[in-house]
Amino acid sequence: NVSAAIAENMHQWTTDNPTTLPAVASTPPASAWGVKTRESPATGAAADKGTGAGNGTFSAGDWKQTVKLSADGKASVKGPGNVSGTVKVAYDGYSDKLVNPSETEVKDVTA
Repeated sequence: NVSAAIAENMHQWTTDNPTTLPAVASTPPASAWGVKTRESPATGAAADKGTGAGNGTFSAGDWKQTVKLSADGKASVKGPGNVSGTVKVAYDGYSDKLVNPSETEVKDVTA
């Protein structure tokens, strides 16, 4: 089974009229920060219900760490003990540009 958008593009594609799929939105991967563990679980997702793939970057102050999402779209990052305030999380989107990048923040992180 393929999505309707892919099937439609397959039927319209010719060398004279190559078609492309429009990029879909993504959901940033992080939603929480473990106060005791200093970890933030991450799950990337695409608006077309596909699994997120690629990288997520976590940052706060001078700290920045990029992690690769696993095949199921999940990752975890452990931050240093002095991270507090707001942790920014950016999802790079797919390298094929079919899923757009996105960002979010995890607020009220305490050191």
